[in-house]
This record gives sequence, C-alpha cells and structure tokens, in this order.
Amino acid sequence: MKNPIYASTGAFLGLANGYNYRVLAELAPKIKCDGFEFMIYSAWYPDFEHTINEVAGYGLNIPVVHFDKSIGILLAENTRESIAEAKSEFSLNVWAAKRLGAKKAVFHLWGGRNSDLFVHRSVAFLPEFYRECDEAGIELLIENIPSRFNGAYFNLRTVQENYADARFIYDTRFGEFHAEHDLIMRHGTWERVHHIHVSSFERGTNKHWGLLRPILHPGEGSLDFFGLVARMPEYRHSVTLESPVLSKDGKIDLEKLNSSLSALYLAFGKK
Repeated sequence: MKNPIYASTGAFLGLANGYNYRVLAELAPKIKCDGFEFMIYSAWYPDFEHTINEVAGYGLNIPVVHFDKSIGILLAENTRESIAEAKSEFSLNVWAAKRLGAKKAVFHLWGGRNSDLFVHRSVAFLPEFYRECDEAGIELLIENIPSRFNGAYFNLRTVQENYADARFIYDTRFGEFHAEHDLIMRHGTWERVHHIHVSSFERGTNKHWGLLRPILHPGEGSLDFFGLVARMPEYRHSVTLESPVLSKDGKIDLEKLNSSLSALYLAFGKK
C-alpha cells in the first residue's frame, strides 16, 4: 500500500514571512506531494474564522491539521485559567480541522518550560478531547515531542494506559533526540502510530534543551533516515515532511522542498 506523502505548511510559513497563509495558494501547484499538513498558529486567532475560511476556499487537499502547539504549553502550566484557555483553543482547532476537511489532527499534550511535568494530570482531559474530535470525524494523534522529565515514550505509554483507544504520531527528529526509535517501534506501540513526521538534526548543535535547531532534511544530520525507514515494521499510514525551507529573509527554497519530498517517496516506496 502506498503511503500518502504530505508537506507541512510549517516548512514554508513562519515568522520570516509573517505567517502569510496566502503563500500556500501560490505554491501549492508547484509542490510535489499528495496533500498538506496545515500548521495552525496562534498569530491567526484575532481573525481566525476568516483565515480558515479563506484557506478552505483554496480547494486544496488538507488531510492533516497540526493543532496549535500552545495548547500543550497551556495544559503544562496547570492552572485553572491556562487549562480553560487550552480547552477553548482546542475547540477552535477542531473546528478549523473540520472546516479544512482534515481527517487527522496532530496534538502536543505537553510542552513549554514545564514540559511533561504535569502530563499525568493532562491525560485526564483525553476522553473529552477525543470525544470532541470523534464527533467532528477527526482522528486525534498525540506526538512524541521532547519530554524533559519522563521521556516521550514513557508519556505515550502513560497516555495508552489511561486511554485505551489513543493513537500516536511518531516524529523521527524527536525519536532521535531521545534515542527511542526502537521503543516506539515495539509491538503494542507501533500499531498505534497513524502518522509520521520526518526531519533531522545534528547532535551537539542544540544550545537549548529540546529545541533541536537547526531542523535538517532527510539524509542530513545525525539521523540515518533511509536506514531508519528500512527497519521500520509494516506501516500503512501517512507521512509528512516537516523540514523547513523558509530562510530568515523570507525566501522559500522550493527546489529543496521537492527534493526532500522525493526522498520520502523513495524511502517509503521500498517498504
């Protein structure tokens, strides 16, 4: 079975071009992929409904939406006010995913300075979050993002133990950072992985814990991308390229984006 290959809009939308979502309409016909993973930014909240409706009007294939990363950060702050704000933002993101026609949503359950310190409390909200997504026809996927206190794999197992139907997204860069590739590929966890993020980094270059910058492309950095894909167990779901091609001056390297997408088609096509 062919794995659908998507491009993250976060690869070419960001601070350097003012999160200008209209770039997507211009570039989409030139990007060689099966669809897009649409990254939601909190910068859009002041005019969120207009933004999402305009993007929906582009008529693009957007099977995956990456929920705003700030939701996990707010949950990790673990105050009554921050949790209420997180739930409100979560509902907005669910609406956006449904409006864009997405069937999967990438979700950070923890993050920020507290990282996974209070993840045992955040898992209590999962039934509510999953129910809201299920009602919208969206599969909620929890990502193995860097985890300061427990490790990402431990947190995924905690999620699994507290919510039997949990599904995950496996990020190759984060798996490399925590050296947890083999743990995530274990029977009992791998079957729950329904989406993959691909990017890389170079060990020893991240000055701040968990930041993992610069974000590199398949075949670059410490991660043996082709070797990793070759030893993955059977995988029948989607894959997104996350490696950025947006320079600090706002230029977009479309050639590099398509080259890395080609590498994904090549690697997963051999599975």
